Amino acid sequence: MKKMLLFIIVCGLGLCLPGCTVRKATTIQKLNVAEPVRALPLTADLSISEQKVRGEAHTKLSGKFGDEDLKNLISVATARALGQDPPKPEAADVLVALNVNVERNGSDLKVIVTGYPAWYRNFRTVEEVGDSAWLILTHTGAEAKGVYEGGRRGLSFAAPGVEVNADETYSGNDMKKGVGTQYGIRAEPRFNFLSFEDDGKTSPGFGWALGLALKFPISDAVSVNSGTVFRFGGLGSHEWVSYDYEYSYGEYRRVRRTETEVYKEFGLSIPAFVQYTLPVGYPVYAEAGIQLGLNFKGRRDGFDFGWGFGAGYHLLPGLDLGLRWVNNIELSTLGIGATYTF
Repeated sequence: MKKMLLFIIVCGLGLCLPGCTVRKATTIQKLNVAEPVRALPLTADLSISEQKVRGEAHTKLSGKFGDEDLKNLISVATARALGQDPPKPEAADVLVALNVNVERNGSDLKVIVTGYPAWYRNFRTVEEVGDSAWLILTHTGAEAKGVYEGGRRGLSFAAPGVEVNADETYSGNDMKKGVGTQYGIRAEPRFNFLSFEDDGKTSPGFGWALGLALKFPISDAVSVNSGTVFRFGGLGSHEWVSYDYEYSYGEYRRVRRTETEVYKEFGLSIPAFVQYTLPVGYPVYAEAGIQLGLNFKGRRDGFDFGWGFGAGYHLLPGLDLGLRWVNNIELSTLGIGATYTF
């Protein structure tokens, strides 16, 4: 009887509960904040290596070179010192005790960065008590600044992409806003190709061009290259067939002869070529221009005029290596030139 009564009570509760509904009213209100919401500043520990590292960056001064260009060059050297060129997740984050030295030799500029590589560890929210130096993070790749107590400056540090005040961090030769005329030397082995109106056979000659090179920068990418070079060596040879008559045994006979003449040259050339260098990262250039010549010895004496074009590679700071084709009157020349400017 007790079991039957308990069963009836349970069933009755099961029938009544679905009909009961619990309602809860929620009101969402807008909270006006007087000041903009700012993220809490973060701090981190630095794990500094005891092994000093070094990074270098080179460039060839042409056109205007200002403070921003120098800062970019320092950033490249810093990235190389950290092993972050190209970026690697396991490489160091910052360079501690940063030291930057700028060396200039004529038109060649070299930036040397040294310091101790360090890695960030244990990122956390800055506590008002206990954290004396902290890092402000505004956005990815933003400028990093150290905050120090008591007005005392701690160790300087930098990371790739962090702006460096070049005026305060480097020592070396004074920089100029622009670079004027650059002087140098040029050496060019030349292959000469003669042309004649007849059907004779020609062979190329080998010669040299040596002299002074001048470079007039117009911008970072464009310059006018000129100079004065001496030309000497072989122009080539010309072989042709001629006929003559000779008297033998009481009659004239037609005789075929093959004649060859070898040409040498000695003269001056004054080229004027406009050179265009591709954007940074591609040390390749193209050029086109004219050339005036004064011939003391060769196929033709006196003045001549030619036009040409070429392409080359900035092999080292101050050293260019390239091909140049010049077409003159009855002569075409292919030169493999090396130009070094101081």
